[in-house]
Amino acid sequence: READTRVWSQALTCLLYFITDKGHVNKEKLLSIDPRLIPAFLTHIEPIPTDIQRHLIRMMVNFIYSPADTFNPAVLERMCDIRFVTELYMSTGSQEGRNNLFSIIFDHVVFDLLQGRKDAQAILLLEVLKAVGAPYHFAQLFHYQPERFAEDFVRGVLYDHLRREPGWTPIMAKLDRPFALKVVQDILSSS
Repeated sequence: READTRVWSQALTCLLYFITDKGHVNKEKLLSIDPRLIPAFLTHIEPIPTDIQRHLIRMMVNFIYSPADTFNPAVLERMCDIRFVTELYMSTGSQEGRNNLFSIIFDHVVFDLLQGRKDAQAILLLEVLKAVGAPYHFAQLFHYQPERFAEDFVRGVLYDHLRREPGWTPIMAKLDRPFALKVVQDILSSS
């Protein structure tokens, strides 16, 4: 592995030369490269300028949401793990980059929920987002949701918090969307 940041920067410059046409990334050419290059550039170019990081995150999104502009968990697994995406979310200074990375994290959690996996990793990802101050993203959770998402979200993520609330009963685990949103807002405003 090459440790010199300058070599990685020059490699990125060469790659961009070959995949762009008149200043725009050609998606077909982009998708022809090994997707693991994108996280490698993000990891090895230090310090990485914000605009370069933002463009690399866009490329990452183009890989993960292809073909047919739908979330492709197999590409995410091949490219990097969700921990890398979460760490990148926490370290990026670009709002566009954070929005794109949140989409990946959110779709990963939804994919896990739809697969019946309500594992600690999905819950931890949402807790990390809460801890790094992404409250406006939490409101987005309830705009585009699979069937019964609010119920699963409350059961999986908020169960411990709700259990400590006065007057809580197990029947409250079957919540409707407005109440779940209010609970999320209460939690975010108290932290």
